[in-house]
Amino acid sequence: MDAVLADTPIAYWRLDESAGMIARDSSGHGNDGTYIGGVHPGTAGAIANDPDTAATFDGATGYMDGGNRFAFAQFSDTSGVFEATLFSEVLSASRELLDQGVPVLIAVDGRLDGDQVRLMAQSIEPLDKAAAGVGASLRIYLNDAGPVELLKTLLQREAKGKGRIWLVAMTGEREVEIALRGGFGCSPQLRQAILEYVDAHNDKRKPFRWTKTADEILDKMRRFGLRTQQVHAQ
Repeated sequence: MDAVLADTPIAYWRLDESAGMIARDSSGHGNDGTYIGGVHPGTAGAIANDPDTAATFDGATGYMDGGNRFAFAQFSDTSGVFEATLFSEVLSASRELLDQGVPVLIAVDGRLDGDQVRLMAQSIEPLDKAAAGVGASLRIYLNDAGPVELLKTLLQREAKGKGRIWLVAMTGEREVEIALRGGFGCSPQLRQAILEYVDAHNDKRKPFRWTKTADEILDKMRRFGLRTQQVHAQ
């Protein structure tokens, strides 16, 4: 038994149950099978004086169904193609993410098997969701106060997270950085919305002009940061 387990099998059915219709998986992966038809567990094994029992199959209707408890999936990134084993829990939780071309973050347990590394998936999640939760940060440079109201609307919609956001006012006289309190998701959707606004704003080809003094603009930005904090605290 130890020799078999040392080879890290995906499933290991000893067929030594004394009764019942379940063939227990001894690999530790929970891939139990089911006895079907003419199967008689608890019979004497083929090895003399071995206390372990065996299962007898009638040769006609009896078999053991291992079920579809695992799958192999291929993933690729810029460094190459990898194959990972997905066991039942991970497989059932991530089926919708396993379409070709869907970007995902996969956490794996790597085990050395000879000169190869065998990968077993521990979890799979959408890449966008994973990126939003790692504490990414944004620095938003403002040449005028125009985008402030739009940013307020976007950030009120953004989920809480670990990311930090800084507003950097480019006044011409000085560059002032203000950190918004609280954490933000900093999702790719938020970044894209800001970039789209910047592109549209720049397409107007109007020079940036401050219509208020630097102190008035900074005060507005501080009040904006306070309102954003209050929204996230609700």
